[in-house]
Amino acid sequence: QIAGMLGHFAGAFPAETLRCARLLVGAGMNPMKIHALMYRQDLHRIIRAGLTSNNEALRKDATAFANELVARGFNQFRGVLEPDYEVPPEDGE
Repeated sequence: QIAGMLGHFAGAFPAETLRCARLLVGAGMNPMKIHALMYRQDLHRIIRAGLTSNNEALRKDATAFANELVARGFNQFRGVLEPDYEVPPEDGE
């Protein structure tokens, strides 16, 4: 539920939601929990909001977070880094 709320607010508060997502996932989060967050696309929305920000530091942080997830074996996050990536709609849209 927390990741869903963060995903919902990512467009309006990209820096804050990215910071919270990084804390939530952390270095030791169970991979199955990360898969659950990926299934709902919340992390994708949060990372993409950071990548499309006007803030260069935030874009770098979002890129680093996506790369960290890829390095942990979550290759689905490679697509988020592509310039033509489209943010998935939220549930209920």
